[in-house]
Amino acid sequence: MVWWSIIIIGTLIVSFFGTVIYTLNKHANKHLEAQKVRDTFNKNGAYQVWQENIDKTTFHYIVQMDDGTFGDWIVRNEKGTNYEKTVFIPKDGSLKSINMWLKLKAKKI
Repeated sequence: MVWWSIIIIGTLIVSFFGTVIYTLNKHANKHLEAQKVRDTFNKNGAYQVWQENIDKTTFHYIVQMDDGTFGDWIVRNEKGTNYEKTVFIPKDGSLKSINMWLKLKAKKI
């Protein structure tokens, strides 16, 4: 009885939030900062989340690294699977730089 409840609750959570599986952008794997942003997201979660205005399936997960800089992990969700579009850290590493860029194309959720 308890196992069925756990399975049903788990299924509802995954259905609501989508799967945590994602495919990585091969180009981004060549850059060390890309893995740093992913690792920070996996460790601390997102500092902010933005959704693009035109492509509602694309999300920007803003993370704050241990050194205080910020990065943007851009992910497209398609049928419950997340596909990495790209990852970057602005040259100055500031949240202000990311937010100024995102305000033109997305909304904070």
